[in-house]
Amino acid sequence: MTLKLTDRDKKLLIVLAVVVLVFGVGAGICYPLFQKGMELQDSVNHARDLKIENQQKVTALPSFEKTQQDLKVKVSDLQGSFYPMMKSMEIDQMLTETVLSHGVTMNTLDITMPANGTYTTLVAYDNVLNAMKEDADTSTGQQEATYDGIYTATAEVAMTGSRDAVQGAIDEFAAQEPKLRITGIIWKADSNSSEYSAQVTVEVYMYESTEEYIVEKAAAAAEEAAAE
Repeated sequence: MTLKLTDRDKKLLIVLAVVVLVFGVGAGICYPLFQKGMELQDSVNHARDLKIENQQKVTALPSFEKTQQDLKVKVSDLQGSFYPMMKSMEIDQMLTETVLSHGVTMNTLDITMPANGTYTTLVAYDNVLNAMKEDADTSTGQQEATYDGIYTATAEVAMTGSRDAVQGAIDEFAAQEPKLRITGIIWKADSNSSEYSAQVTVEVYMYESTEEYIVEKAAAAAEEAAAE
């Protein structure tokens, strides 16, 4: 059987061949160009977003520098009133030397160091001399205030000696305020001798370095911003 094509069929085949050719050219050339255009558009969008972000950083830089300077001034002001950061061993040595210098026997010394990032909260009290009275309670329950950049180490000092010698050691502790604060004293007289024992609770206030303080504040601010 022989298939004969009419002129009309030949024309249709020619039109079909042209359509297939055009479609093939479009798929092989135009689509890659379209993809390339989309990639370029994404690059342009990314560059624009990056430019906006950098502009925002530049705009915020003076404010950031001022904040950093304010923090440095704040820490510097605090540094004049408190001890620098010390290790437990250094606090032990400082308190022990104070007690021994008055001819008093150091019985026990327990020191609790602060956790990192846990700043000092103080309750105001009226008169440090109240701490020199027997069985005095120096806490007054007044409003608390938190001091950024300041850490508190708590020490329990048990010592024995003559009344005057023990009182002298306690007086020297009290004279260190605001670097060191007496928060409790328990006196006990020895009925068999003239010696007295005193259980003294003191808080040692220390400031962290300016750089560490700024890093901690920046990290806290970043966490707060991320939470929002």
